[in-house]
Amino acid sequence: MLGAMTAGAATVFTTDPSPESAFAVIARHGVTVTALVPSLATLWAQACDWEPVTPKTLRLLQVGGARLDAGDARRIREALTPGLQQVYGMAEGLLSYTRLDDPPALVDHTQGRPMCADDELRILDDAGQPVAPGVEGELLVRALTRSTATSAPSTTTGAASTRTASTAPATWSAGWPTAIYR
Repeated sequence: MLGAMTAGAATVFTTDPSPESAFAVIARHGVTVTALVPSLATLWAQACDWEPVTPKTLRLLQVGGARLDAGDARRIREALTPGLQQVYGMAEGLLSYTRLDDPPALVDHTQGRPMCADDELRILDDAGQPVAPGVEGELLVRALTRSTATSAPSTTTGAASTRTASTAPATWSAGWPTAIYR
């Protein structure tokens, strides 16, 4: 939102995220981008079956804050907008998302890949060892913003990683996860 406002985009706020109210706001203001948690995005997609006014101008819907079921992702793309983007972010610095040109199968099943090429993700088993591709484990993150937010040398040497409490199997490239599946 801050980036859009900085670039001069209009920002519309509403106090009622119900489909009936939100769809009317989207239609009245020609809203093209919005962000929702999975439960609300799923409700909006379902509401397209009964609401008389549906979001015709919506080009991009960003969904994050929790895991989005692949079936719900498909339904959202079909009912609301083909421009679905899954997002996974952490206060500790990691921002991962699907790209606008990613194939639907990747968008439906993952929360993309890190925005910053310097972010490091590891998927570890209970013993703290890296798991094989496709095996679920704990997601550990070392993000650029985390490692530069302090002057402690240990954070820039690879010693500091954030335990996310998220579990994730991942696709792998060059030894690092490239897509987060939660």
